[in-house]
Amino acid sequence: MGRRQSPVDEFRLARQFVNLSNIYLESLRQIVLLPGRILKRFFGKTSYKVKRQCLAHATRSILIMWVGFLIASSVLYFPQSPLSDIKEAKADQTTYTAAFAASIDGFAWTSEVCTGTCAQGWVSGDGNPSGSVHADVTGRKKRSTGYFYKTMTWEAMGVPSGATVTDVDASFYYKVITNVSGADSGASWGVKLYDSANTTGVLTGGAADLEADYTLSNPSAGSWTSRNADAAQSVASSYGQLRQW
Repeated sequence: MGRRQSPVDEFRLARQFVNLSNIYLESLRQIVLLPGRILKRFFGKTSYKVKRQCLAHATRSILIMWVGFLIASSVLYFPQSPLSDIKEAKADQTTYTAAFAASIDGFAWTSEVCTGTCAQGWVSGDGNPSGSVHADVTGRKKRSTGYFYKTMTWEAMGVPSGATVTDVDASFYYKVITNVSGADSGASWGVKLYDSANTTGVLTGGAADLEADYTLSNPSAGSWTSRNADAAQSVASSYGQLRQW
């Protein structure tokens, strides 16, 4: 991607082009007049047939020299224009972190299934670093499913206005806080990215998984563990373009 030229650069390029065009036109005018001057000066009393042959040879030689002049001057002249100053633009990377250091950071819990005593919220004294959110269920053969969510714009995540988001990656830390056992027992985590209506994934093809659900069967209480199994995902073009105000 090249940088956009300023009005000053565009004016300078136009002026250089006009100056070069004037040089070419003047040289062409002189070339047209030159054969006649040569014939008049050196062959004033020569027959018409000889004059015509001499004129043809002279014109052809001069035209060849003029074309060579055009090519040489173009190669030497135009690299000095602003077009030679185009540089490759490299993509920037922006990182947004939900640290939960002092609060739940604007996230809210949506419950899908709860068959026991379910609890969710923010934990101030536990995390990596300190601060986290939790969701748990108490009871025999009980189940709790749901998700924490937060509605944000790309700009709120640190992306400059007017930029285009092409790829998104995600990672997270998880921890099992108590032993889970029994048939069909387990715990799972994942990261998804939906549109503002919370119905359609913003990734290519309508996908939403930045980190696909990761499930542990009959997990034991443990320590904080990082999870980043999936590579960066492409963002659908209709969701990646930011407006510039």
